[in-house]
Amino acid sequence: MHYVAFPTSYDWQQIFSKWKVPFEIIILQKQDILVLNDPLKFFINTDGVLTTIKKYGSNHSAISRLNLPNTLITTSLYDNNKNPHYEVYSLTNACIIVLSKNNIKKNTILYKYLQLLESYSLKSQLIVTESLITMFMQRSVKRRLVVFLLLLSKYVGKTSVTGIKLNCYLTHNYLAQALCTSRVTITKCISELKKEFLVVKKGIITIHSPINLTYYVLDT
Repeated sequence: MHYVAFPTSYDWQQIFSKWKVPFEIIILQKQDILVLNDPLKFFINTDGVLTTIKKYGSNHSAISRLNLPNTLITTSLYDNNKNPHYEVYSLTNACIIVLSKNNIKKNTILYKYLQLLESYSLKSQLIVTESLITMFMQRSVKRRLVVFLLLLSKYVGKTSVTGIKLNCYLTHNYLAQALCTSRVTITKCISELKKEFLVVKKGIITIHSPINLTYYVLDT
């Protein structure tokens, strides 16, 4: 029996090259979109922060998960009829390794690696899921938006002289899809939040004070 310890990160390219397993590398820039359309493949996010958007036809969608570095973008999300389907949106620059499940299943040691990665990914996702549930429990889109921005500040936020700068470009269209609302509503909410809590410059959002923004959710 082989035991595989799971550290905080692996050099996946080196591992797969060593075992001569064919794989593909996909480089995503900020705002790039990857459509998950092959349930017979593993997608490993080796670097970057991604969100998975669940699409219900052309007019309805919602964020279903936040994918952190060194996690598996789970293919258990797929439906046999591919309705709904899923799109991965890159909040930061990212690198994704794609490989066939059939190739991995032939190698018991590598398959163990992937099983451990899946377990680690699920544990990581459980932490984020609590915040997503809290977000969708909010009574208004504005409150949903606030909770989402606070969540992003934990993973893509950087301290600046004016507050916490979200190191990603958030379009109103993306926020509307993620929060299951319209672009017009998002524009209105951001305009209202800019009066006291946010600075928006060239699509980059800076939160003056995450604490004050948290109190906004608690008090309204």
